[in-house]
Amino acid sequence: MIFYAVNLPVQIRTDYRCCKFNTTHFLTLLFLLGMGFSTSADNSNQSKFESICINAIRTENFALAQQVCEKQLQQAEQQNNLSSVLALYIALANTHRHLGNDELFSDYLTQAQQHPLFETASESKYQWLRLKAIRLHHTKNLAASNELFSAALQLAIDINDEKKISDSNIDLGISAVAMGDFKTALNHYRTSLELTRQMNDPYATGLSLKSVADAYMRLEEYSAAIKYFDSALSHYEKYTEEPFYDHRVHNRMASVYEGLMEAHQTSGQTVEAKHYVELFEQSQASLSNDHDRASGMVQQAKQLIELEDYAAAIKKLISALNLFQAEGIKNPAEVNYLLAKVYQQTEQLDLAVNFALQAIQSTSDKQTNSPITGQSYLLLSQLYAQSNPAKALRYANAYNQSREVFLNTKYNTDLKTIQHQIELEKNQNKLVTSQLENIKQKVKIQTLNNKYLRALLLLVVLTALIIYLYVKKKRQQTDLLASINYHKNQLAVLSLSTSPKELQADDNSPQKVNQASVNEMLVQIMHDATNLWVEITGENLIELADRSKIWTITNDNGTLRARSLEKYLDIQKIPKNPRWRNVVRTCHFVLAEPTLNPKHRNQLNARLESVIQVIKEFYGTGK
Repeated sequence: MIFYAVNLPVQIRTDYRCCKFNTTHFLTLLFLLGMGFSTSADNSNQSKFESICINAIRTENFALAQQVCEKQLQQAEQQNNLSSVLALYIALANTHRHLGNDELFSDYLTQAQQHPLFETASESKYQWLRLKAIRLHHTKNLAASNELFSAALQLAIDINDEKKISDSNIDLGISAVAMGDFKTALNHYRTSLELTRQMNDPYATGLSLKSVADAYMRLEEYSAAIKYFDSALSHYEKYTEEPFYDHRVHNRMASVYEGLMEAHQTSGQTVEAKHYVELFEQSQASLSNDHDRASGMVQQAKQLIELEDYAAAIKKLISALNLFQAEGIKNPAEVNYLLAKVYQQTEQLDLAVNFALQAIQSTSDKQTNSPITGQSYLLLSQLYAQSNPAKALRYANAYNQSREVFLNTKYNTDLKTIQHQIELEKNQNKLVTSQLENIKQKVKIQTLNNKYLRALLLLVVLTALIIYLYVKKKRQQTDLLASINYHKNQLAVLSLSTSPKELQADDNSPQKVNQASVNEMLVQIMHDATNLWVEITGENLIELADRSKIWTITNDNGTLRARSLEKYLDIQKIPKNPRWRNVVRTCHFVLAEPTLNPKHRNQLNARLESVIQVIKEFYGTGK
């Protein structure tokens, strides 16, 4: 929805104000250009013309906003975009209200009302009703403004827009507070709170909570006001954590600082009050809206009064009075009362009486229980105590009557019931929020548990795999050692000669094995062993000779050679009396390599068994 910045009198003003970016026209135009391409969900139904104009108004640089909106209106009219023209009439009315151009404000509202789409354009009609009602509220025409606020609420209900229903309930709550009807006000605030919580909108919830806090301030229930101010502040702070939040919320927070400052100060909590004074003063540095600057000056004047620096306080209050009057608030009650109070302290009694009377006159006839009205009566009774006891008594009686009405309202049973219901709903909302947080924590814990269980399961599987591989490798090593030991035992039991055994006397008995076949078998198994070595280790024959310590390595003109090993790889070069033991030991060394797979080990082992049997058969047993 389109949200227009508006200003209410300081004594009942809640959350109609927005902050202004302190930028040059150039930077502001860049800002508007960027905003024109990215509008919020609330503005999803706005045309480009409306979006650019509304973004200009949000900067609160109203002189520039007027130029921007008039240009957009001209373009919309040229394109015959009737809905945009209607919305821009209302936007320009709002702009001229801020600029203090009452005649143009009324002209644009009239043009909007006479527009052919006015009755059917619910969005524009809703804004028109609120804008006109706020203007009437400022001029103290509370009955008429309340009627228009009610019409806006009914329209929001008809179109079933929860955000607008919430906003209108806040409007009616403010109006009810201005008329001293706190029961009705709290009922409206309660409805707004329910809606904003359902929408899960921290910004709107903060707005509702701030309005409730303002009502408690008027009822002089400062502890309750502080509680709701704190809650509103926490919601605003939560809203600022969103990625693309509306930076005007900082000005809302400044109004909460203002309320907390006053509530703590009135309650005698000076340390807390000083803290919020500092926060409030920091927030005022970026303000350029006359109404907001005036409000800040009033708060600073209060601090100066506490410090008894009355001259400085008068300067602040006069400056604030001028700013309020420039904004169209001709007779601000709070400023008049504070000036009367300061002039009483400086013994300028005529001025004190004059401003006290203006404070009473500036309040509505229906606000007989206004705190400012009551305090002004009390101040007048004190001022006339010496010079005119009759008048002093009359004003004292008026003060007592005002307090009696106020106390009757404050301790009204129905009002207390509504306050209790708001508090109960607030506690229920806290309970629901707490339960949701607990559920989130449980889900988070369960997720972590699942991760830990998966990690533990993976660790168990990896451990089991490592153990399996270790046992398998151990078993292979055991089998290899057993095979090697077997061959060693075979060699140990053999008492072999270095030459072939004599043939049997029977010359006709053919010899089954000869030297040539033995040599051929030795060369073949050496090829098998060395090829397997190179394949599994990637090392050459020199490294095999070096690591095994079986074969001699020589240096031929700077080149390392294992000539003794190489001879056993060529049938033409193998010695006539081959050292078959070195061949067997070489095979054992290769078989002992840990990286040798079982298949190759079994193949080489089987060939070695055959070679040993042939050697045993050929050479025989030596003596």
